Amino acid sequence: TATANPSSVSSSSHTAGAWSNDNTVAMGWSGATDGSGSGVDGYSYEWTASASTIPDTTMDTTGSSVTSAPLSDGANWYFHIRTVDHAGNWNGGAVHVGPYRIDTTAPSNPTTATETHGAGNNTWQGTVSDPAFTWSGASDESSSGVAGYYVYWGTNPSGTSSTWRTSASYDPGAVSSPGVRYLRVRTKDNAGNVSGWQTLFTFRYDGSAPSNPTSVTETHGAGNNAWQRTVGNPAFTWSGASDGSGSGVAGYYVYWGTNSSGTSSTYRTSASYDPGAVTSSSVSYLRVL
Repeated sequence: TATANPSSVSSSSHTAGAWSNDNTVAMGWSGATDGSGSGVDGYSYEWTASASTIPDTTMDTTGSSVTSAPLSDGANWYFHIRTVDHAGNWNGGAVHVGPYRIDTTAPSNPTTATETHGAGNNTWQGTVSDPAFTWSGASDESSSGVAGYYVYWGTNPSGTSSTWRTSASYDPGAVSSPGVRYLRVRTKDNAGNVSGWQTLFTFRYDGSAPSNPTSVTETHGAGNNAWQRTVGNPAFTWSGASDGSGSGVAGYYVYWGTNSSGTSSTYRTSASYDPGAVTSSSVSYLRVL
């Protein structure tokens, strides 16, 4: 007479139907009986992706627990166990437990991010001071799926954080000063695997005007606001312009002429200007912005 299979089979390490990143599953069982027969001798067990596999008639263990070999990633691992008695009688069926869902592979991070008000990635701008971000492209090829993201926002290009988001978006709030800030994310899947940190967006904001030069020199020796008659072909250099902690000085608009309030679209990237020789006695003004 065939012995009865265990009445209770369960895992002490995993929950059936739930994803896990532990690919070794501990199983235990009890309740196998042989009535008044020869008694329970042992068990044959098997792990498969089918819910109805019957293990073979080779006894694998006489104990009441076993831990699987490492299982490959998958959503449908089932444990099957059947019993044999000392007379060699095998139960014709098996107990089937599962599915156990295994995912040991980290998800991939997003591939693109957008600032929703129009600021460009890694581009200085002075119009968006209250940024908000969305991103896309994260995936989890082993199928447990993306659960969410750890998000860092700050001035450290290698910064990390425990801030957690389940949506692919983040609104860090307005910035209060010029500077460079980094949006970094780390993706987590439903099995608990996490990717490495990745910078998605470099936000550069400078809403403050730079300061103008503080000192200027005529290179041939003419004095500022002093009449003279030896230098008719002036050239100028200047210094002292600054932008604090902002984007930095890019260049200068330069006016040269007789209007003390004159403006111009002439642009220089260097802190110097050679306007050419003057042709008559006059007062000329060098103005920069």
